[in-house]
Amino acid sequence: MNLREFAEKHDTIRSAGDDFAKIDNGTAHRRISQLLQDATRVEPLLATVFWQIAMSAREYRVLLNEIGSTHRPLASVETIVVPLGSSSPASYTLIVLDRDFASPTPAVIRLKANKLDLRQAWENWRRRRMTELAILEQTSAVSLSTLRHYHGIMGAIGPDFAVKTLAARPVSIIAAALPAIEYTAVPPKPWGVAVGGAAPNSTAGTVVRDSQNRTGVTCSLHGVGGSAKSLCIGTSVTVDGQPGTIRDSDPVCDACFVEVTTLPSTPNTTAGPLKGVSPRQNESVKFDGLVSGTMSATIEGWSPDIPFVQPYNQLKVFTDDKTAQGDSGAALLDGANYILGFAFYRTGINATPAQSAWIWAESVFTSLNLVAF
Repeated sequence: MNLREFAEKHDTIRSAGDDFAKIDNGTAHRRISQLLQDATRVEPLLATVFWQIAMSAREYRVLLNEIGSTHRPLASVETIVVPLGSSSPASYTLIVLDRDFASPTPAVIRLKANKLDLRQAWENWRRRRMTELAILEQTSAVSLSTLRHYHGIMGAIGPDFAVKTLAARPVSIIAAALPAIEYTAVPPKPWGVAVGGAAPNSTAGTVVRDSQNRTGVTCSLHGVGGSAKSLCIGTSVTVDGQPGTIRDSDPVCDACFVEVTTLPSTPNTTAGPLKGVSPRQNESVKFDGLVSGTMSATIEGWSPDIPFVQPYNQLKVFTDDKTAQGDSGAALLDGANYILGFAFYRTGINATPAQSAWIWAESVFTSLNLVAF
């Protein structure tokens, strides 16, 4: 049972979709439409921002505590925005998968927050985002155009956006136990990554250049056996048989940059990482994994903090469970050839809900200061 099937089974209070073109006289919808210039991106981004605000509300934390779930570190909890329905407007529910959730059956609750609580949540959300953007601006971690884009999103969302969204329809939260996960460690064809003469056990993601104009590939940190920055930089690896050296890494993104002076073959061209928007609901995507080969998948959810990239926040995209052990690091591409993410883990056999998780690609490019080849 995948994420969408799981949500549709348990979301007993689900109603019609979020028609943001009508909420608050369509003000936020109109402003985001002007910013994105892509109608298919507007609805999922607005739904994601709504959940960002709602999760800052006091009532959100109270409700989770009442059913035995809390906001714990990212290793213990997966929080996923899941679009339901195959047409637009979709209905967006929130799934909280908690390792410490004691009940054997999922709990479904309706978000109930008053106007004052949601307006305060908007204030908290705005203050946090503006502080984050100020830090990013000081560190030059993102481009000025990206910063302007983020500020454009902030400017489009008024203090009553969440109030009127919640008033428009019932909003559900589904809490359940976090399933067992399996890290999926083990270009024209997948390039296997290996350490110390061993057989390849993970997959190169995409060809990139770093800030020193060195050419190489991204790969998963856990795929090369690393867990901390100091333990892997300088490590020699092979990429499809060609020698390479790990030059940089980020444990939060489970990613590293491997310099490869001679590429195994001519790489395929991508449009680079998707930036500044949410994925599209139910979108058909593809990847090439060392074990799975060329595979298609379907977008089923994403972290509610997308697209706001921060160095301490592990953002993910979720698809149906298509990856296998050995696919870690493989790049997930949408129909326009944008890179959405890199293979991170999949849930275990017969897990409910079942999904493959992908580290948000923009966070990898940002943290390692990379540009597409």
